[in-house]
Amino acid sequence: MAITRSLMTTGAGAAVLGLGLTLTAATAASAHVTADPNTTAAGSYTLMTVSVPHGCEGKATTEVEINLPKELSGVTPTVNPNWDIKQVHDKDDESKDVTAIDYIAKKPLAADQRDSFDLSFYIPPQTEGKTLAFPTTQTCSEGETTWDQVPKSGQSDDDLDTPAPSFTVTEAAATDDSAHSHEPSSEAAPKAVQADNSSTTALTLGIVGAILGALGLIVGGAALLRTRRGA
Repeated sequence: MAITRSLMTTGAGAAVLGLGLTLTAATAASAHVTADPNTTAAGSYTLMTVSVPHGCEGKATTEVEINLPKELSGVTPTVNPNWDIKQVHDKDDESKDVTAIDYIAKKPLAADQRDSFDLSFYIPPQTEGKTLAFPTTQTCSEGETTWDQVPKSGQSDDDLDTPAPSFTVTEAAATDDSAHSHEPSSEAAPKAVQADNSSTTALTLGIVGAILGALGLIVGGAALLRTRRGA
């Protein structure tokens, strides 16, 4: 009985410890600024949500600048009513590419509150297999946090203090070209030809029948006329 209780106690302790480690990992992950695209497939359009879960060491957030990977272009920010949006151009030249999207708070975001920002863009086919990082600077009423660390080989975001929001581009989604084809199949083609031939034959027979009928009326009328004259 003592051994059984000991095993039960040990098992319960291990379960609690495992749960504690899981919760700790989940809490650490949720504390990061993260990127969550609705699709990661190369050659597709995606809507990516960048989430900011807290302030800077208890201070309210006043600005969030999201830097864009050089592989992307045509990134479109979604309007957030709590923030003004500024597009940052390369070397501050508006004729050059947009390199960052800057959200400026109309009212500071409290440190114990979260907000999110949506960006729409096209994932180029040549980025398949690459990890696209979006280094983000979170400015607060006092201080700032730069989320720009990229995991090295063997690391994950959980191993870093301030990982950059990122995602890995997956292979392009398969497409079924046959679903969009308007060409008849090889089996359907003979039936279509046969149907056309049948229609043509029926039309020809109808015309011949009408002509023969008309000739019959003419011959019959002529015979009747002769009969009356003979009488």
